[in-house]
Amino acid sequence: MTDIEQPFRPREKLLEKQKYFQNIHKHTYLKGRFDMITSVAIPAALAASALFLIVSVFLCYSLFFPIYQDFVLM
Repeated sequence: MTDIEQPFRPREKLLEKQKYFQNIHKHTYLKGRFDMITSVAIPAALAASALFLIVSVFLCYSLFFPIYQDFVLM
């Protein structure tokens, strides 16, 4: 029962990784190909779905409530 469990990584490797990441002074998020997905594709999809909902509600409203068409004929 006196066995000490060995760590998953040696302490030297952990200190080396810690020094590496502490010396990075630029932002490490949104770099690479995922930047395109998060900054372009998702907002474009949200805009397209909002536009679709607005147009579909307008078309359904104009089909079921044709009051607006009377103003066009006058």
